[in-house]
Amino acid sequence: MRKMFKEMLIFITVLLVFLLGYGICTIALIFTQDQLREKPLTDTLEFVVLIPSLQMFGELFLETLVESKLYHVI
Repeated sequence: MRKMFKEMLIFITVLLVFLLGYGICTIALIFTQDQLREKPLTDTLEFVVLIPSLQMFGELFLETLVESKLYHVI
């Protein structure tokens, strides 16, 4: 039981490192620094944590990503 818990904790730690890295890189590519300052912290954290974890299960949010990119380019 302890070995399984230890391995699960290692897996969750590695998964969290990759999810946060992917989320931070994604938000850095989509938004500029000025745009991020205008957003509330909750929106930024949602984009960094929630969206990459849902993308891992197949929900890609393509409409949202394309829409937010087009609005910020114009």
